[in-house]
Amino acid sequence: MISKPPSELWEIHGKYYDLTPFVELHPGGKRMLMMGKGKDCTALFESVHVFDAKSKAILSKYYVRDKEPLIEGIPLEDFSWVKAGFYET
Repeated sequence: MISKPPSELWEIHGKYYDLTPFVELHPGGKRMLMMGKGKDCTALFESVHVFDAKSKAILSKYYVRDKEPLIEGIPLEDFSWVKAGFYET
C-alpha cells in the first residue's frame, strides 16, 4: 500500500486522516472538508465539532498515521484542546 503525502491528507491533533471517501458524505458539505485538506485543520475541526463525540468517532475510521515531529521534544500543537482548559468554557 502506497502512503499518501501530507498534502493529500487532513491533519488533526498531530495525526493524519484520509477523508477522501467521506468528502461527499460530510453533512457540512464538501467545501468545509476541502478547506482543510493538506493542512493542520485542528482548529477548524474543533471549532465546528464542539462537544461532538460522534464526529470524533467517525474521524477515527479514517486514521492513516501520526505526524512525525519536526524537532525531537517540540510539541506538534500550539494550542491545547484538553477538556479541563478554557476551550470548553
